[in-house]
Amino acid sequence: MRIIDFLEDMAHFTFGLLSALSVVINPALTIIAFLIFTFYEFDQDFRLDDYAYEEFCHFGFGYGLGIIILLLKYIVLV
Repeated sequence: MRIIDFLEDMAHFTFGLLSALSVVINPALTIIAFLIFTFYEFDQDFRLDDYAYEEFCHFGFGYGLGIIILLLKYIVLV
């Protein structure tokens, strides 16, 4: 795996994580971040014919981890 591929994967993962955690600031930010990411990926897939589903997986893993962090925060603090 090239370093640039790893950095791209981590960027998608991090954006998913921050998208989930942004619900603490404003719930609309999560929806906006997801829509921005979706439009970006569909544009990249259309123009470059790359595999957007892999990038959605990385985003989803980050988003899932963000939700787990939020749930654990509320379970532990309650």
